[in-house]
Amino acid sequence: MGFFSKVLGGGKELPRLESSHPAAARVGQVQASLEKLAGDIPDRLEVVPAEKAVYVFAGKPPTKFGMFWVEGEELHNFKTLSRDKGLSSLDLQPVVEKLRKAYKEHAGEEHYSLEVGGRTVVVTPSQALGDKVEQIIQGVAG
Repeated sequence: MGFFSKVLGGGKELPRLESSHPAAARVGQVQASLEKLAGDIPDRLEVVPAEKAVYVFAGKPPTKFGMFWVEGEELHNFKTLSRDKGLSSLDLQPVVEKLRKAYKEHAGEEHYSLEVGGRTVVVTPSQALGDKVEQIIQGVAG
């Protein structure tokens, strides 16, 4: 069973993110966008709250992943960033590498589970990771 749990995204059960946790309020501010994302993207989602946006790693970071972020009520990803800034996939490669490195550096941070749109997602309320991801994304998007 252990092998299949890991393959199917199971593994260690995470504690639930309590509503009293400071990250819960930040995630709650973008609940509708996260529910839409949870309904549209079947991959594992890991939410990282930050000051300007809430960032979401989709897939299997740090190896194969996509990135979404919610600013206000707007949902963004690499595709919208490429379109808005006229960037190619080659232009985004250094950004992906920086995000991969940041994720690896903060892999030991606390993780919680949260029900969003009928799915369980992971929340990593690390200010250090949130700040780093925000710096990387805003450096390109800003």
